Amino acid sequence: MTTTDEPRSARNARIIAEIERDLAEGGGAGPDAPDAATVLAECRRGDASPRPSPQC
Repeated sequence: MTTTDEPRSARNARIIAEIERDLAEGGGAGPDAPDAATVLAECRRGDASPRPSPQC
């Protein structure tokens, strides 16, 4: 089965498992990365500051 043939739910479960492994090993965003909750709140209010790549 190729990635394109993989059911969406199975692919999502695989991605989540990979993220959980990375976080358990101490991986994740660096200290200079914006807090996800802050970015989402700014996007919802429409007052997100300009960033090099779109966040909203």
